[in-house]
Amino acid sequence: MKSRVWTTINFDAPGIQSDFARVPYSSDTSAYGWIPVPMLCFNGGKGGPTALLTAGTHGDEYEGQVALRKLVRELAVTKLQGRVIILPALNLPAVAAGRRTSPLDGGNLNRVFPGNPEGGPTAAIAHYVTTELFPLADLVIDLHSGGSSLDYLLMALARPGRNQGEAEAIRRLLKSFGAPYSLVTDGANGGAGATLYAAAEQQGIPALTTELGSGSTLSEPGLVIAESGLRRVLRDHGIAPDME
Repeated sequence: MKSRVWTTINFDAPGIQSDFARVPYSSDTSAYGWIPVPMLCFNGGKGGPTALLTAGTHGDEYEGQVALRKLVRELAVTKLQGRVIILPALNLPAVAAGRRTSPLDGGNLNRVFPGNPEGGPTAAIAHYVTTELFPLADLVIDLHSGGSSLDYLLMALARPGRNQGEAEAIRRLLKSFGAPYSLVTDGANGGAGATLYAAAEQQGIPALTTELGSGSTLSEPGLVIAESGLRRVLRDHGIAPDME
């Protein structure tokens, strides 16, 4: 079923565009309202690969949100051979509240993939990513950290892939990102097949996620890893070959 979420961004047009993924949400204050999930598209117009970069899947995890906002400024002055789509606050209701889950429907966005277009806001966001953004992407990075309840090693995680070719592409992505620790896992007890990167795997897209901090604060080492890892991936995959 087609997503009910929409945007004015033309992903095929060269240049820089910014708008929202507009998630329909009927509430007491707005019968025909919508939730604005910020989104930017940087298109070098040269037919290169596309990177889909997300953060704020959980609203109390800040390293990825800050890293993507800083990357936006860098990409504005970087020559691209491909395309970068950035959603730095993917679950905006949770981000605005500083919570792991959405205050609108209680949804944990990283437990509802591939989503439901007729579900609540959280499920609708997941469905939009799965059906509209994944088909555009050649690689996916979903940045996470421990948030207010968890303490993690600084690491990147990826699922094993469905075949040898996909496994090699995933391991290349992990190596390029270059976190201090990398783990290939089936995600058991951590969301398994209902996570964003698991949904990407099911479409054959190399994807990784991260854990880059802990507590309801900002980890400076985690932020540095996110920033440097994103730059390496964009350079090594030929999207921003001049990025340092």
